[in-house]
Amino acid sequence: MRPRAARFRRWLAHKGWVHVVLLAGAGVFLFPFAWMVGTSLKTDDEISEDRLFPALPSQRLATPYVRDAPEPRRPDDAPE
Repeated sequence: MRPRAARFRRWLAHKGWVHVVLLAGAGVFLFPFAWMVGTSLKTDDEISEDRLFPALPSQRLATPYVRDAPEPRRPDDAPE
């Protein structure tokens, strides 16, 4: 075995498991954030479905963020 390969195997046996544990921990902490972002993008009808992110719509007429916003109108003193 070459010295570099032997050194890598030794490192993997001694410290590689730490990286595996850290990656698993990062996944545990990032999953709720991904769930929160995915849920915030869903419409009321999509919330009860079991998908993490909403389906890609063919055409979305309204977004949950501006559903109750009034229609924009031009100020009276604005030039055309």
